[in-house]
Amino acid sequence: MAGGIRHDADARTVQYLNGFEPTRFLPALDPRSENHIGECIADRDGRIAYLKTFRLSDGQVKRGNPAQAARAVRLAARRLRRLAGRR
Repeated sequence: MAGGIRHDADARTVQYLNGFEPTRFLPALDPRSENHIGECIADRDGRIAYLKTFRLSDGQVKRGNPAQAARAVRLAARRLRRLAGRR
């Protein structure tokens, strides 16, 4: 599963939306462990309403290519907006 989601990931709140808090997270890119990027949406009580992660390949981690990681997060954000009915 997603054992690579660690507490040392850099998490940033993107915006607030009707009581929900969308957050994107990026790992520290540790080549010795799994690295996941993704998004999480939590309600006011901190309950997770949506969670999507992408596991970075070993090659992506070795290259430390934040552009590819950022692209995956942008694609996830686009999909999330589509699911929310916003284009």
